[in-house]
Amino acid sequence: MFIVYLILLFLLMFSVVKIIYPMVIDSYFKGDKFLAVKNRIQQHIDECNELNEHIESLKLSYAYVQTCDYGEGQLSDTSSYNMKRKQWATKLNNKWTHQCSASIVKNASDQPYKYFCKYFNINADEATLKQFEKVLNDFSAVEQGKLLLANERDAILLSIRNSIPSHILKNHHARVVSELGFKNISMSQLYFPSYAFQYISAGGNSSSQFVLTFDIAQIERFIVYLAGLLKIKNSIAGQRALMTSNLRERIKNRDGYTCQICRLSTKDEKNLLLEIDHIIPLSKGGVTCESNLQTLCWKCNRSKGSKVYSADVVINPLQTGSERLDTTLPPKVSVSTGSAKSDKTWLPNVSASTDSAKSETTLPPKVSAPTDSAKLDMTRPPKTRMPATVLQNSTFEGDVASNAETKQKSGLSRPQANALRSAKEYLECSGYSRKGLIEQLHAGDGYDVSDATIAVDSLNIEWKKQAMKSAKEYLDCSGYSCKGLIEQLHKGDGYTLSEATYGAEQAGACS
Repeated sequence: MFIVYLILLFLLMFSVVKIIYPMVIDSYFKGDKFLAVKNRIQQHIDECNELNEHIESLKLSYAYVQTCDYGEGQLSDTSSYNMKRKQWATKLNNKWTHQCSASIVKNASDQPYKYFCKYFNINADEATLKQFEKVLNDFSAVEQGKLLLANERDAILLSIRNSIPSHILKNHHARVVSELGFKNISMSQLYFPSYAFQYISAGGNSSSQFVLTFDIAQIERFIVYLAGLLKIKNSIAGQRALMTSNLRERIKNRDGYTCQICRLSTKDEKNLLLEIDHIIPLSKGGVTCESNLQTLCWKCNRSKGSKVYSADVVINPLQTGSERLDTTLPPKVSVSTGSAKSDKTWLPNVSASTDSAKSETTLPPKVSAPTDSAKLDMTRPPKTRMPATVLQNSTFEGDVASNAETKQKSGLSRPQANALRSAKEYLECSGYSRKGLIEQLHAGDGYDVSDATIAVDSLNIEWKKQAMKSAKEYLDCSGYSCKGLIEQLHKGDGYTLSEATYGAEQAGACS
């Protein structure tokens, strides 16, 4: 009888542990109390997941380097002898492994960078240096971002510790994280690309291999190696600095660890991921020097992309309550050249207006202050668009009206009023033809062609003066003949032939 009681007790305990308790836990995670906690912090969870996706995307910066594709097939031993050939099984057939002789493997181990460039099709030129500088910047952001993201997640969980039963937090921590909706944070460094030189003997009984892994320290050393081959010296823009870890920290410190677009800083948000951005992108001819670098938060840097940002910095999104939003626009960013001329090396010689550097100029994302005072302090406040019904007053050079009309006064629709405001901001930064400005608003900012046209035509612009402004910008960065500059303004920027001729003459190219 005692044995029966023991069996019954065991079955009862088993049912409690394996059936009843899991059902209780499941009911908690599906209950109103847990769902209320999840809804309260949903915005912060979404922002953590968004940062997580950004970090994962940065890991793909180095996907373009590979060896030659020599094809692939199946190798088998059809001899009558019982040969093991065990090393054949270790052969790697992929685009990141170069099959070679034993001597090349040994030489690659002695001079890794030289043989990496030779056998993985890496050209020792300025373009390659720029690519690796970007990879270094992205990978550095990944390593910093992983830690900041983990700290952010832990801070959010800490803030709700009193809202979730302690035994559930202790015994089911991983499930709490999953049920709240946090995506898994990968702390692995397997994303660092590895390239191998492998030798397998014909008999399959001997082999050797050298693996070169490009972690952050290795990329920094490779950049120095490339710079040495290129023998980079002083230029008009000053000594070119390589994008090292020390340089990135120096730029952040110079900018006060503050995003130069949204003005958010690590003082406002402890776990803010800051990245270093080229004001004039490398793809547009920019260089890695302090005057061409700025600190951006990861969201602003992602939205900026490869575009040249030279518009006004927007308001601080952390101003709340009764504080008046400061809409005073700070000075525009620019590259210092050490001379009276401005550095505009990104300007192309002759290209279609849709592909020109001007079409790449973009305005920063609009932000406004959060209104929910219950938001957690450790995460970024929500962003919304600024109202566009009333345009800010601004003064333009000569040919642009000094005061912007409001939507009500001008009779423009909301999209047209927004396009008008964007057009005025663009004209503050650079010279534009009528055609080029309409194209910029349409292709660059997504306005309808009709709205963009109405907005541009509502401005009182002397396009000849704009042509002169553009001509001076081109002459500041490069030499042009009279005919060449007229052709650039006409075919490249969309000015009429008479406007282009006037601009070139007034800029002094034809005298």
